Amino acid sequence: MRIATWNLNTWINRKEGISNEQSWQWAEENLEADLVIFTEAATPPPASIAQHGWTAVHRRGGIPNRSGWGTVIAARNMRIEHITHVGKDEIYELDTFFPGSFTASDVYVENDYFATVIGLYLPYRKNADKIFIGDPEMDLLTMNMDFVQLHLDRGANLIVAGDLNIDYYGIPESLAELASGKYELVDPFDGIEMDTYKQSWTENGFFQVDYLYLSKQLAKKITFKKGGQKDFPTAFDISDHAPLLVDLG
Repeated sequence: MRIATWNLNTWINRKEGISNEQSWQWAEENLEADLVIFTEAATPPPASIAQHGWTAVHRRGGIPNRSGWGTVIAARNMRIEHITHVGKDEIYELDTFFPGSFTASDVYVENDYFATVIGLYLPYRKNADKIFIGDPEMDLLTMNMDFVQLHLDRGANLIVAGDLNIDYYGIPESLAELASGKYELVDPFDGIEMDTYKQSWTENGFFQVDYLYLSKQLAKKITFKKGGQKDFPTAFDISDHAPLLVDLG
């Protein structure tokens, strides 16, 4: 099982004439993944991905007021089910704090449950006057109840991945405290210096803002991993982000 996350930079690519089909094709050739969490991806994804065995879930319309893009979770030749509500006696609706930032799904391999996947996208938000409000770190804390309610309902393996727009040193506290034991989230890239985002705002211009966390039980099965600019140098030809990837044996 190969799992990958990548920001497709759709809104900029559209201006530069790069189609989402081209982004997915790059992923096909360079990631060869079975399960992907793509942020800033076209919603819905290109119909052509079905030819490669993909099925996908996403918030209808993507992030509100963002011209049809958001987070896409897709599985190849596996069953994937979008999760929008959890709870039995009292129903809780997910993804209401910052719509489009929290996308969740269950993934099944040959009809056997595999894991619950959360795709995160935490941008720097602006108000109607285009003034920055809040920040991704505080937004993640605000969304904490979504994580709590989902994990209470599922109580199973978790994969949390996406673009958090912050250079974290260690797993964010709210995620680190979400689960314990075999379901505790770990960062398979902890201690590895890498750049997943390229911009011209600073002299250096490279940051790590993309992450892939897994439950400890899943992380023990990792046989291979790579990510960032050094491992995917051509990613910046088609996006301003570079992917992260793990293989589970």
